[in-house]
Amino acid sequence: SVTRSLVAISTKTVDTISWTAPLIDAYLRMIRKQIRHLPVLGGSGELIGVISDRDLLRAMRDERADFLVTTGKPMEFEPEDLVRDWMSWPVETIDEKASVADAAGIMVERRISSLLVVREGDLVGIVTSTDLLKLLMKPEAGPIHRAVESLEATFARWPVGQVSQALANAGI
Repeated sequence: SVTRSLVAISTKTVDTISWTAPLIDAYLRMIRKQIRHLPVLGGSGELIGVISDRDLLRAMRDERADFLVTTGKPMEFEPEDLVRDWMSWPVETIDEKASVADAAGIMVERRISSLLVVREGDLVGIVTSTDLLKLLMKPEAGPIHRAVESLEATFARWPVGQVSQALANAGI
């Protein structure tokens, strides 16, 4: 549900990359892992930003390139480009105890596609717009399911509902 903890839906094993890594390394890792976001760590291991597929698209020399569909030739970046040159910062985080609704609200308000989930400042996960859509699609957690349950409960209290249930229980 939208009130559940973010830890329940966030990716728990989060790859990170150094801010001084070559941009091509971030691109290759994201392709290999089939992910769209990499948290970026500073020189002391602190969380300082995130590099996303959108950031990589901005940095590519071939503007016709599609991030997930390659044309047989590798994407090209300037050789001297580092992650720090293209990452998004300041880092957008949310506490692990926040609700899914809180995360969705922040993502919509700030027009971002991910939030890094933290516990006392330490990275413990990442929640993306895809995670939120997957949650919405789950029948037991989605708003449609809750609406149906509410209607069924209301309908069951009406005399016609009781008759309908009795007929359904009898296989009619």
